[in-house]
Amino acid sequence: MAIFRLNCIDPKNGKNTVLIYDSAASTLKYEDGQYAVEPLPKEERKKPREFQRTQLGEKNVKQHGIRFLRIVLGTKCNYKCAYCSQAFDAPEEQVTSIADVDTFMSRLDEWLTGEPKRIELWGGEPLVYIKFLRKMLPRLRAKFPNSQITTITNGSLLTDEIVDFLVKYKVLFSISHDAYGQSIRGEDILDDPEKVKIIDRAERLVNKINSPTRSFTFNTTLNKKVIDPIRAREFFVKKFGRDIVVSTDPVLAVGRAEIDKDTIPSGEQLSELAQNVATAAMLHPDMSAYSLFRYERNFINALRNQIPLDAVG
Repeated sequence: MAIFRLNCIDPKNGKNTVLIYDSAASTLKYEDGQYAVEPLPKEERKKPREFQRTQLGEKNVKQHGIRFLRIVLGTKCNYKCAYCSQAFDAPEEQVTSIADVDTFMSRLDEWLTGEPKRIELWGGEPLVYIKFLRKMLPRLRAKFPNSQITTITNGSLLTDEIVDFLVKYKVLFSISHDAYGQSIRGEDILDDPEKVKIIDRAERLVNKINSPTRSFTFNTTLNKKVIDPIRAREFFVKKFGRDIVVSTDPVLAVGRAEIDKDTIPSGEQLSELAQNVATAAMLHPDMSAYSLFRYERNFINALRNQIPLDAVG
């Protein structure tokens, strides 16, 4: 919790303006105490989320009526991304069996009640586990017909047949790709015209599932090789010859100095990244990274509803 003094430029007159941001109270004011973002009347504010908090040594009583279900298929992946934290934590050898699907599905009712709002399928690389998915997805969709099922893939294993399978069971999937900095992750699948065709078709089919909402995105990690969200989006627009939704997030430290040094922007590059993100955040999301628009919108909504910092989670 802290109070920040923000030196800004007023776009109306170009003059320097100071804003005071209180992260604990979630307020943004001018120096004279007037609100820069006016909060809603108390009776109209969104109620903050409540978190079950536990102290060290306390037993956490789990909730069975969950909104979000995350299914980790495994940690195997066919890529070796330089900044992947999961790679260091993954066991060297995993023993799994297709029979695990039967065990998992048969015990679901022990772990949760009702239908989750969203089900996330995680890897590793989820499509490494396509045999598991072929057995699990039909049963998962039959059990939870209204749940949103999502996953993120590096796209290297996508085929037209796999695209059709995922779309059949209404799986909203996106592709993790670092645009013009893809070399930090490995092979660039978008250098292959046939793979571009498959992904182009996938984008159109996935977006039809929740139309008019565009659910398919390219997820780009901002790192030492890619520090400009606008240029990243332009990369995909050029590859596909049309508008493409892009989401960007910064690489997080994996806790190994030699890796962090080579992947996390620092010094002048970090300043350039900050300037690029600030510029991109002022653009319409169709001209920039959608995630920046989402963060900006969530920040403004938090100020309007005065969501306290301890309700962020």
